[in-house]
Amino acid sequence: MKKPKLPKATEMLDRLKEFYGYKYDTDLARHLKLSEGSAIGNWRRRDTLDIFLIAKYCPEIDLDWLLWGRGDKAPAVPPDVDLILEKSGMPREQLISLVREALESYLLSDEKK
Repeated sequence: MKKPKLPKATEMLDRLKEFYGYKYDTDLARHLKLSEGSAIGNWRRRDTLDIFLIAKYCPEIDLDWLLWGRGDKAPAVPPDVDLILEKSGMPREQLISLVREALESYLLSDEKK
């Protein structure tokens, strides 16, 4: 089975700017609470980004749209992460750790195919 090609970081960053109506990378950097605007430029040059940071500061964006440009820009009902955490009783750091482990496991298993 052929692995789908991940989108370029530049495409996702441009979608983020489109969603929020930002014209400049520095505006997006401020939104993501990055200390310097050059971080976005570095992401563009390296074709990488911090998806966890984006998920944290852009929870209202549908990730399918962000990654692939499919569907609506925002989900019908944005998830209330804090409410989910409160109901589960799980500390935020534990949830982040579980998600990171699941992603790493998925990526490793995908490489073996």
